[in-house]
Amino acid sequence: SEEVKKLKSRFIVLLLPLRFQVSLDDRRALEQAWGLNQDEFDYLLPNKQIRTYLENSGIELIDSTQALTEATKEGPVFIFADLHLNARGHAV
Repeated sequence: SEEVKKLKSRFIVLLLPLRFQVSLDDRRALEQAWGLNQDEFDYLLPNKQIRTYLENSGIELIDSTQALTEATKEGPVFIFADLHLNARGHAV
């Protein structure tokens, strides 16, 4: 933090969600594959915990979860069978 201030910069964390956090189809496939009950999980809990930690630490956060969730409605934002963003996901 002090080093960032000395450089007159901003330290920003970009939060990129996992595919099952933004895609209902991927979430259903995960639940089916592992026999999970959707009512027993808060898929966004890790994001909430990260947000709380960063806010308490005075660190700026850009959370791309909502934007990627919206973009998923128009088509995939992740590479098929992979955890990396595709070109559409990077464009978001």
